[in-house]
Amino acid sequence: MLRVCYITNWSRYRSGEAKFEIEFIDPFMCSHIIYAYAIIDDHKPEIVPVQKDDLEHYRELALLKKSNPNLKILIRLGGKISLYTRFLRHPNMAAQIVRSLIW
Repeated sequence: MLRVCYITNWSRYRSGEAKFEIEFIDPFMCSHIIYAYAIIDDHKPEIVPVQKDDLEHYRELALLKKSNPNLKILIRLGGKISLYTRFLRHPNMAAQIVRSLIW
């Protein structure tokens, strides 16, 4: 069964019951987790975090796969569409972007 869960990088800044941390995720509840979000760097074909602590969250998400190897982790990309069109029209730059996402 496909069950997609979506978490935002700003959910950790909410207060009270609305606050949500990676550690709250049951790795067996979702078949896929989409984390929002990352962006393409303005100057090079590389995916970069939006918030300074997003890299730590990426690592925490990757650790969930130790409990559930079938879990799929995806990062939603945001940012300027012009960067996508500039970098992705060149196969070697597109490959660099993909490599920057794989852990």
